[in-house]
Amino acid sequence: MSQTSSKMSSLIQNIFSCSATVVHGCVGRSITIGNGALRARYRNSLEKPELMTRGHVYEFTIELGSTCIVFLPGHKIRLAITSSVFPIYARNQNTGNEISEDTEIGIANNTVYHDMSYPSHILLPRK
Repeated sequence: MSQTSSKMSSLIQNIFSCSATVVHGCVGRSITIGNGALRARYRNSLEKPELMTRGHVYEFTIELGSTCIVFLPGHKIRLAITSSVFPIYARNQNTGNEISEDTEIGIANNTVYHDMSYPSHILLPRK
């Protein structure tokens, strides 16, 4: 299962995370079925990190793991896209400096696009 969307940040480095939940019909109870995160510098390759350009729109695909859930009538899928998953993943300072040595903190303004020019989608397993 994965989620793809286009994002823009005011800073050169960021982390984007996504959590997928199933919302049970009229009960409204939400249960996590997958989540994942991606540091922007590794969006194209783990071997060749690339920082972002401020104000540029990039496409990100975040792997959410496997699931074996069956979506029944009345169930809905909820996605939460954020840029913070500390303490689950190492803290992201948003500066582009070496992660283990960074002492600065940058506050990012992020935009997630979901329109005809920048379509978003979630890829679900098929039966």
